[in-house]
Amino acid sequence: LGKTMKNCYRELGMLFLFLFMGVLIFSSLVYVFENDDPDSTFITMLDAYWWALITMTTVGYGEVVPITGFGRLVGAICATFGVLVIALPIPIIGNQFGRYYQMEQRSAKLQERLGAGVGYARPGVKTGFKTGAVLSNWSSKASKDDTS
Repeated sequence: LGKTMKNCYRELGMLFLFLFMGVLIFSSLVYVFENDDPDSTFITMLDAYWWALITMTTVGYGEVVPITGFGRLVGAICATFGVLVIALPIPIIGNQFGRYYQMEQRSAKLQERLGAGVGYARPGVKTGFKTGAVLSNWSSKASKDDTS
């Protein structure tokens, strides 16, 4: 999971950027539309920021809601935008995780198959194959022949 997150930092960065921009835009809009209504629960701009963040990332908590027609329209668009912003990078990150998981499984199977041959390698020879010592001797003979 750590390697996946490390390689998907661009996608995660874009997720947070879009989320932050959406919170700024929707909180500003809902505050402008709800500010003039005396029954509004958006007392400060920070209330609107919190509402937009909660609406975009979850289903909301219901204590602070827009009451005007335009405020409700902004709320519906905000919730839809939040679902789309969070849902779009998930397949990319999931596919990357699947690739790393497959690589690790293949590596484990290869190590399991070649496990008996590891004991044949000499110090300094970086292979797990039984023929590693033979190949390394061949390559050292070939390099000696090249120099002479």
